[in-house]
Amino acid sequence: MKTLHASTVISLQDFQPKNTSDQEGEDNRSETLKFLKQYLKLTHCDLFFADAAVLVEGIAEKLLLPKMIEKEAKELEFCYLTVLEVGGAYAHRFADLFKFIGIPYLIITDCDSIDPNDSRKSCRADTPGAKTSNACLKFFYDKNITVEQLKNKKDADQILADSCCYLTFQKPVTVDGYQVNEKMHGRTFEEAFIYENLTLFKDGKVTTSITVEGDYDKDYEQIYNLVKSANFKKAEFALDIVFLEEDWEVPHYIKVGLNWLKSKMGNQLETIQEAPIS
Repeated sequence: MKTLHASTVISLQDFQPKNTSDQEGEDNRSETLKFLKQYLKLTHCDLFFADAAVLVEGIAEKLLLPKMIEKEAKELEFCYLTVLEVGGAYAHRFADLFKFIGIPYLIITDCDSIDPNDSRKSCRADTPGAKTSNACLKFFYDKNITVEQLKNKKDADQILADSCCYLTFQKPVTVDGYQVNEKMHGRTFEEAFIYENLTLFKDGKVTTSITVEGDYDKDYEQIYNLVKSANFKKAEFALDIVFLEEDWEVPHYIKVGLNWLKSKMGNQLETIQEAPIS
């Protein structure tokens, strides 16, 4: 059966975002609309022509995303994806806009674990009772959600906004060189990347100050402290990976998200790939 394509004309004058503050906060619809106008005017007017959007936390994910797509969801290279570097504090503010213009979107964010007794202090993601400081996660789930609850979210729990959004974040992973039950849980992209590619760092293929001793507790703590250090340069870290000749693994949580987006774009991808080149 032949697939026919049509365009839908919408007016942005009709767009009004919903309140994205928590239940106790003031209505922030005017603030959200102002933020979206400024952000899109300065950075991403191409969003209105995109097939889908990917929202990422920071520069490292943005630099590495093309390579991660090539490795895990190559079909997406046929789509026009707009990539927004917005962080967990702002990603959810785009939800109503994406719904309005009718495109699917993937949010790649961090679990951002914080001390349950001191919200200004970060902690390892496996800390008992740890909460999240990530506004996006708190918006889509619950403002008091714990990292333990996030860890137990199933795939169906991460498909949101009438199946138009996939929200993905770090979960515990098995790491080479340790027991199966000795998992490591990153709170950021960089930490998760190191855990899932530890052999590269152990062998000195990537320039860092990590010295892996083979002791689970010591290695876990050392990597966590390295990444959260003010001296850790995220852009330099990402560029080292970009130019790395050795193969590397895409962090599992990103792999899952990209494959969801690929499946979401399935029919459109088939049409694009079958279309004759004029």
